[in-house]
Amino acid sequence: MAEQFLADDDRVNRSRFQTTRWSVVLRIKDSNVREAEDVWNEIARIYWFPLYAFCRRKGTNDHDAQDMTQAFFVHLLNGNRFESISPEKGRFRSYLLRTFENFMANHHRNANRLIRGGGKTIISLEQMDADARFAQAQACDHSLDQAFDREWAVALLDRVKQRLSEHYERRNQSELFAAIRPHLIPRANESSYAELGRQLQLSPAAVGMAITRMRSRYRNILLEEVSATIEKPEDLEDELRTLMSLFSDKK
Repeated sequence: MAEQFLADDDRVNRSRFQTTRWSVVLRIKDSNVREAEDVWNEIARIYWFPLYAFCRRKGTNDHDAQDMTQAFFVHLLNGNRFESISPEKGRFRSYLLRTFENFMANHHRNANRLIRGGGKTIISLEQMDADARFAQAQACDHSLDQAFDREWAVALLDRVKQRLSEHYERRNQSELFAAIRPHLIPRANESSYAELGRQLQLSPAAVGMAITRMRSRYRNILLEEVSATIEKPEDLEDELRTLMSLFSDKK
């Protein structure tokens, strides 16, 4: 899916790397800034389900996996848990997964009872049928780490599409977006935009321009989101290849 938007030569602006997952967490570690909760809530929107599913694949039931994942993010939020954090440790998602594994191991060793969320709302469980989503994800036969990476990729692309939708909502163009969204993925046999133009009361050329702009906006948001998971611009190409491979893998 992502590769459709990466064929063009889109030079990555270095400003995209000013607020990476690494840099934000490092800033929280160094200064205990007040926005720590907002930062972890934002990170949890992408990583909550991949970590929950990883916990399920380790044999944990739905209820306990939800508790474990909620408690993990509260654990990160409530204290200085990143004394040894460093971008040199690799991809942010890989470091987060290893940290989660250690958290799970410590919990099982200490046999402590987890209190869901610890009084804080990280992800609204009422809005997420995690168990049903996990049942769908189980259809893919991957290793634990591969499954985690794939679910991260799905969550990241969902985030991209959400941001794209919000972009049109802010401009009071939701109706336009609903009409042209089916054309987000370029098709080899793309037909004329005349019928769509009649529906929108636009010329075919104007429809074509609107679709081109939508695809460009999607591509830019995608690059921003992927850039936010790495520290150095030179790592972007490799991360994009990883993202594409996760969707081309038929295993």
